[in-house]
Amino acid sequence: MENVRLDRLSFSRHPRKTPLLQAFDPLAWPGGAEAGRIESVGMRMKSNRDDRLARVIAVAQDVLEDEQNARAWVCEPNRALRGERPLDLLDTEAGMERVVHVLKQLEHGVYT
Repeated sequence: MENVRLDRLSFSRHPRKTPLLQAFDPLAWPGGAEAGRIESVGMRMKSNRDDRLARVIAVAQDVLEDEQNARAWVCEPNRALRGERPLDLLDTEAGMERVVHVLKQLEHGVYT
């Protein structure tokens, strides 16, 4: 009787994988679970960067009063950012804050 329970327990902990379950199994992905984690992190980072870019463009558009000027400003090297392009600083929250700070300075007439 006890063997049956162990078998059931064993089966419930390790169900047979159907093709649908295999599609969601990170160990079945090319490169294994680690590749799945890396891809997921990469997608999150890109998404965060895209969010930061959208926020900076919105601020730049308010300050520069034109979407085309805002997009051009983000792509040009900026002296206040030590010659870096604002776009290149959007990988991190801190970089985005630096860019927004420069935009706010421009808004208040502080040119560096």
